[in-house]
Amino acid sequence: MVFSSISFLYFFLPAVLGAYDLLPGRYRNGLLLTASLFFYFWGEQGTVLVLVAMALAGYGAGRLLGRLAQAEGEDGTDGCRREGTEGSGLRRRVCIAAAAANVAVLAAFKYGLGGLALPAGISFFTFQILSYVVDVYRGDVKVQKSAADFLMYVSAFPQLIAGPIVRYKEIEGQIGDRLVGLGKTARGIRIFLVGLAKKVLLANELAVLAQKAGAAAEAGTLGGPQATVLGTWLAAAAFFFQIYYDFSGYSDMAVGLGHMLGFDFPENFDYPYTSASVTEFWRRWHKTLGGWFRDYVYIPLGGNRVPRWKWVRNVLAVWALTGIWHGAEWNFLVWGLYFGCLLILEKLVLNRWLSRLPRPLRHVYTLAVVFAGMVIFRGGTPGEVWEQLGRLVGFHTQAFGDSYSWYYLRSYARLLLAAAVGATPLPRRLWNWLAARCKGEEDADSGDSLGRRTAAVLWGLAQAAAAAWVLLWCTACLVGGSFNPFLYFRF
Repeated sequence: MVFSSISFLYFFLPAVLGAYDLLPGRYRNGLLLTASLFFYFWGEQGTVLVLVAMALAGYGAGRLLGRLAQAEGEDGTDGCRREGTEGSGLRRRVCIAAAAANVAVLAAFKYGLGGLALPAGISFFTFQILSYVVDVYRGDVKVQKSAADFLMYVSAFPQLIAGPIVRYKEIEGQIGDRLVGLGKTARGIRIFLVGLAKKVLLANELAVLAQKAGAAAEAGTLGGPQATVLGTWLAAAAFFFQIYYDFSGYSDMAVGLGHMLGFDFPENFDYPYTSASVTEFWRRWHKTLGGWFRDYVYIPLGGNRVPRWKWVRNVLAVWALTGIWHGAEWNFLVWGLYFGCLLILEKLVLNRWLSRLPRPLRHVYTLAVVFAGMVIFRGGTPGEVWEQLGRLVGFHTQAFGDSYSWYYLRSYARLLLAAAVGATPLPRRLWNWLAARCKGEEDADSGDSLGRRTAAVLWGLAQAAAAAWVLLWCTACLVGGSFNPFLYFRF
């Protein structure tokens, strides 16, 4: 089951939210656990047992670490060692063994060892379990005493399949006590619908363009006489925007669903395509993954508080692992090392030059290198990726365009323009400005409180109408269109 499906939007979600609202707070975790396991079983069937087994193993490791800490007298009553105390050798070995077991299971499924089928979202929930075990060992969180509550945290359906990576310490206090109010639910619905529109109205259509233009750009396909520069650019640009709207759309939907259920999940994207350096880009793109590698790999290796050569090693190690995390194919490792090298170059050489340039020029540089990185990420054979990169600058072809590529450009120009504008803060700023005008906030000093209240009511009705329109538009597209899965389900 996926968020952008009729079964989820009109059956599963209303049933869960309706029951969730009616039940007393002490029963909500049980309902969410049951609903989440059903959600996962709907699409994964038997592999739900992998999820349950890994979650319970992580829970057991946390309990064992807590008991060992308690036995050593380093904690109070919560099984969590006091800040500043060193972990014993036994606790350290337990933590390492638990982490190694999680990584081994992830590797076995993700990299096809023994021909095992890949459970959806295993990269995401493995990292959540890992962070919990490490944080218990470090003393950053209390041990979760309830196996059911821990399994609910790991399997919560909003963030189960494709993130964001929600660390236990980020929602520790919300697991046993959270409030679901009308304002928070309304905000969750708005965020969810924005994510749904990103996925259905933009990402799905961009996927069609990427497939068609990519096929037309290759020599001898669809009747095309030869590969073209324009066709290659269209295919690459479509994927460039598709992966952003696909993944950020899912993240928005997850955050919105979290609000509806009383959780505050971390934001995962912050307009990364507006960045003026690769360093800034990776602070804005997939923020929860970057933060995870920073806190659990980069800093433990020494971060930047080490000699220069060790810092270079640390950066390359993190980015090699980031690439491998996405998959076993060669292009992911190359993609990770590509960005690792760019980050090193920026730190050591390029920043002194970039800082002298106007921001628009730095923005062009960032888009260019990220665009090339997305071509590598999309994959293919090494020869195919090299040819695609070459065709972007006129190599490996003698034609700029043909009838197919010009046709696709005319047909999808408005979609590409909408994608480009939507990747900037402009729509949000326009919406906020409109909200302020409609609610009469700019006339707050006029003393017309009745007028302001009337304007606020009318703005609320307008928002409800806009939400209904977006939902109906997306529904029509889902009913009439072909199914397009989320790209990050395979990671």
